[in-house]
Amino acid sequence: MMKNILFVLYEDFHSNSALHVHHFANNLVKLGFDCVVAVPRNKQTVSQVGEHLTHLYSVTEYGEFYRLNKLFKNQQGPDVVHVWTPREVTRNYCHKLRKAYDFKLVIHLEDNEEYVLEKYLNKP
Repeated sequence: MMKNILFVLYEDFHSNSALHVHHFANNLVKLGFDCVVAVPRNKQTVSQVGEHLTHLYSVTEYGEFYRLNKLFKNQQGPDVVHVWTPREVTRNYCHKLRKAYDFKLVIHLEDNEEYVLEKYLNKP
């Protein structure tokens, strides 16, 4: 059974998406999953998620990917990596992860990315 879930944020916990990831990870931990949230840097900003919100998950920075398995209770790597929006910084991190771990990949499309790109390029 897949138990280890890694959320990958594109910025630290000051980002708009951090609160969403926080609630997903906390609720999954309550359901029995083991969650870790990775940010590019400044993992201590997890304290900024909410004044009265505790986090039930572990936090790591991209540069610590080599010891990611140590953050999960079963000492294994992630079973699922949930990338919070397709960006170059998250793609590069997942590329490094893929060399070290075997996992299922979920990419969260926060906006209608295809529509946004079509409008930007003026192509339907």
